[in-house]
Amino acid sequence: MVLAGGLVGRRYAVTEELTIGRSHRAKVQIDTPQLSRVHARIRQVDTGWEIEDLSSLNGTSVNEKRVTKTALRFGDQIQLGDEVLLLFTQHDSLKEQMLQRQRLEALGRLAAGISHDFNNMLGAIIASLDYTLLNRDGGENDPDYGASLDDARAAAERASELCSRLLAFVLSDAHEYRWVNVSELFKEVVMLVERTVGRSIEVHATVDDDLGVVGDAASLHQVLMNLCLNARDAMPDGGTLQLNASLSDSDRQTMVVTVRDTGIGMAAAISARIFEPFFTTKPGAGGFGLGLATAKETVEAHGGTLAVKTAPNAGSTFTVTLPATDPESIPPDNKVTIRPPKLTGQVVMLVDDEPLVRRATRRLLTNAGYQVLEAGDGTEALRLYQQSNLRPALVLLDLEMPKMNGAETLRRLKALDPKVRVLIVSGHAKAAQLDAPTFMAACGVVPKPCGAGILIGAVALALERPDRRSSRPTLARMPAIKIDDSGLPDREPSGD
Repeated sequence: MVLAGGLVGRRYAVTEELTIGRSHRAKVQIDTPQLSRVHARIRQVDTGWEIEDLSSLNGTSVNEKRVTKTALRFGDQIQLGDEVLLLFTQHDSLKEQMLQRQRLEALGRLAAGISHDFNNMLGAIIASLDYTLLNRDGGENDPDYGASLDDARAAAERASELCSRLLAFVLSDAHEYRWVNVSELFKEVVMLVERTVGRSIEVHATVDDDLGVVGDAASLHQVLMNLCLNARDAMPDGGTLQLNASLSDSDRQTMVVTVRDTGIGMAAAISARIFEPFFTTKPGAGGFGLGLATAKETVEAHGGTLAVKTAPNAGSTFTVTLPATDPESIPPDNKVTIRPPKLTGQVVMLVDDEPLVRRATRRLLTNAGYQVLEAGDGTEALRLYQQSNLRPALVLLDLEMPKMNGAETLRRLKALDPKVRVLIVSGHAKAAQLDAPTFMAACGVVPKPCGAGILIGAVALALERPDRRSSRPTLARMPAIKIDDSGLPDREPSGD
């Protein structure tokens, strides 16, 4: 796995022997002047695996120690020259199944707290909208009328954010090693934990700014969530959960994360086994004993350690250490300011199987000056595209639909009109991982739900620059796009 230099996140399978270098003679080619033509070799030996430097100009290091030949263990970091950093790790389908099962176990433990918080948000939305419906005639003069709408939107955004995090937590299976802002990830975990643990547990958190590691954000998020859920379960009568993340005082090159609870603690005989796979202290509560075993393996794969200090009736402290990475290594955001569209009357076809979503989106598009055609599925979209006198300038296409899904609809639209512009709008957690033909055929991908600013801005961008793929607004890039909606047209939405 490439951590730095070359294609970050790229994986290379090692069977019996693998050579790495910058020439075609190496099985793995990484084009950087720092590497020799055939720089190093990894091969399987009787005792396991070993790496050998092949008389390279800039040398080979394993875990920051210069080597000529040495044994390799899973989790070792290999540095070739000054720029290329690799992670030697193990992958198999059984391990992926274990990780997925552990995610589902953790989700089950989250369910009670999340359903309570989600019901609170739905209650706020329903109550706020009922107030506006009851006072619709004199609402303009009632300050609570506008406040109710603001509250409903805020609650909906919180619900949407929670759903997005849960989907990423359960469904993330593409491990991408890149620079991770642990400070922001830590804050996200704290927000989710505060909504989950219940009011009998006080949550206190401190985190340094700009903490970062090279690793997989989804896996690290899962480790922290698992430790926090274990801490919650250890305090059935309430208590205090203390979370801390900072650089080590000793070397300032190691990040230390601690999860401390004031719960029941563990005896030495139990704490000695808690990192063993399938060992659990709560067999009757649906636990599989995978959480801490998976967490330890994940941390070690990132070059770190996971340890526990505990005693009966004295609580537990789990300590994670990870090699810190300079935050300056993160590339700058490619921020784009999208100006509001002019009222050109361009035709947009909206394809979505959910009538409520279609009506709400149509209002926003009409309010922005577009003419809107609606289709409830892919078959209807193809018929309208062929028969309508108003040829759409852009198609907004949902992915998950009955009869004909979005990818097939897009393929057939392209067969009808190779110049058709399609913007995918999807709430699917893996919309950013579309197959290459589907992704390349679309102008971009935006998340659902999204606000008026993002939607109208993405539509304007797709219409203005449909063929410039470097500026395509994708699901992964959308948070980096700054939407300037200060000049969006103020028009009354059309009726139903």
